[in-house]
Amino acid sequence: RKRRGNLVIYYVIFSILLVATLIVLLFTVLFPVEEVRVEGVSHYAEEELAQATGIELGDKLLRIPFGRIEAALLEEYPYLDTVTVRWELFPTAVQVDVTECRAVAAIEEDGQYALITLDGKLLERGFFLLPSDVLLFRGIDVSEKEPGEYLGTWRQETAKGGETAEEKADRAERNELAEAKAEEEKEALMMLRYLLEAVEETGIGEITNLT
Repeated sequence: RKRRGNLVIYYVIFSILLVATLIVLLFTVLFPVEEVRVEGVSHYAEEELAQATGIELGDKLLRIPFGRIEAALLEEYPYLDTVTVRWELFPTAVQVDVTECRAVAAIEEDGQYALITLDGKLLERGFFLLPSDVLLFRGIDVSEKEPGEYLGTWRQETAKGGETAEEKADRAERNELAEAKAEEEKEALMMLRYLLEAVEETGIGEITNLT
């Protein structure tokens, strides 16, 4: 009976060591990345996005922070709408699947155009030629926005201790201007949605430049 008990202990110790060895192998030796593939992208080069993941050939598959890579790509590249990073075996590869945003409106600023999505995401600015398949809006100030940011999300400043009366008045004025800008953008985006919905429901044809 004592011998049988010793055998059980040996089996348990052996199993623990085996599992530990397998875990170490999985994270240090097995499944080195042989390829990084990108699909679904048109506004950026596939090679550029593959390099932006930071994954190098030979990296261990199970040590790659997929979620962090997805978030970093979405933050860095405005035209990306969704990013899914997953792994594949035989051969060992990292697959990056993306979908892209579509510009549905343009905002004129100083003779150039800034492109935005239906939900108000600024894609890029500095276009000299207006794309033929977007709606045109004027009078919306997006000079303080960077590509990837959303319209109508200006943050109001909070009161700080030790403000003088002049500083408080200046802050209140800036907050009022920010609210007015945000309200203008909301109204413009609502109009944009109504126009797009009307075009889709009636089937009158492709969207043309409307002002």
